[in-house]
Amino acid sequence: RSAHIVVPSLPGFGWSDPASVQGLDPIEIANIMRLLMSRLGYKQYFLQGGDWGAITSIAMSHLAPAGEIRGMHLNLFPVIGLRSVLGSFRLLLDTPEERAKLFPILPFLARLWDNMGYFHEQSTKPETIGALLSDSPGGLAAWILEKFQAWTDCPLPCNPADVVPIRDLLTNVMVYWATNSGGTSARIYKEALTGRCLAMLQQQVVVPVWLQDFPGEIVRTPRAWAKWGYGDIRSFRVEPRGGHFAALEQPEALVRHVLEMLGA
Repeated sequence: RSAHIVVPSLPGFGWSDPASVQGLDPIEIANIMRLLMSRLGYKQYFLQGGDWGAITSIAMSHLAPAGEIRGMHLNLFPVIGLRSVLGSFRLLLDTPEERAKLFPILPFLARLWDNMGYFHEQSTKPETIGALLSDSPGGLAAWILEKFQAWTDCPLPCNPADVVPIRDLLTNVMVYWATNSGGTSARIYKEALTGRCLAMLQQQVVVPVWLQDFPGEIVRTPRAWAKWGYGDIRSFRVEPRGGHFAALEQPEALVRHVLEMLGA
């Protein structure tokens, strides 16, 4: 089945212009993306997202009128607030494989804490880290590649080049360096931590969703949680391999599931 593929860079990332004023949070970015699709002539379309692309896609699903978004594929699908608490109780009755995504809780929290230093820096002082990332190509590479080491499906001690080709890793770093977007891309972390963004993420998604769960993801949403946050789950696929950078680690698996959505 043929399809047109539109792959925009988020504002501040890659070749997209950064924000010139404060307030460009994922909800505003979602408005920009919907306007883009309208100007390109698309009245209906599907979405695919991971990381901030997932958050933007979720925001678009809340903003769009019924029928505009025909389906949404996510390889990161957060559930926060009361729904996640209720999902935790449901998780206690679930399968051992599902419980292992969260329990035992202390190792889970320790791993999360160990990988959240960047988030605190970028969500509180994005301009400070931005100046550093714009000044040193070595520092930029270290900042980015450390995440590939931590978030790919790779046993420690991990060499990310074992799961993502070295050319792709260096291309990723070079996109940030050539466009000087190491700092501007950090800004979204601060903008997203607002009351309205967090409130948006607590609303149940009602458009049809195809959810793909990779074992090396930063936080894996158990199926019990997903049922609270997404009201129309058409597919929940658990993959044997892959991590946060699924499109680079397991591109064929990701594309197969997206094509399943397009063919539905």
